[in-house]
Amino acid sequence: MDDLVFDPAGMTHTRDDDALDVIPERARGYTKTRDGEVRRSRFRDVSENLPAGGHVSTAADLVRFALAFHNDALVSAESRARMTAPPPGSEQAESYYGFGIGVSAVEQLEGATMLAHSGGQDETRTFLALLPSAGLAVALMSNDESFSGDAHSAIIKTIFEIVLSP
Repeated sequence: MDDLVFDPAGMTHTRDDDALDVIPERARGYTKTRDGEVRRSRFRDVSENLPAGGHVSTAADLVRFALAFHNDALVSAESRARMTAPPPGSEQAESYYGFGIGVSAVEQLEGATMLAHSGGQDETRTFLALLPSAGLAVALMSNDESFSGDAHSAIIKTIFEIVLSP
């Protein structure tokens, strides 16, 4: 991962997670009970799960990842086009899931295409979005595991609108 992703993308604050390590500025996760009480998330050691959530990162590093993806530092333009192509049968859809990437139109930005990926597990929710036409990426990270993906998407689209407004 260091050689193929983190170093080429300039991700200097991304590393394997280890539940026993003291990682500076690591946020503790929270959740809400059915009664609305805020509680600490249950502990889960994800260090055995590197391919699917076993790393820790920062919002800045995730933006670096998205921009490196966009600028051919991680995959070629041809590979990126194949990853973001609509699956068979969804060619006319306004949004679809390509190869590891959600693709959707942003109506507020005259239908510009947004590439995105989200993730979550105990303690965290993360949303990363790229607006290729503007070369703009936004990462949103939350230590509130009850934070919804719909909220992430709405916040990201609002940020894109504000940054790109005349």
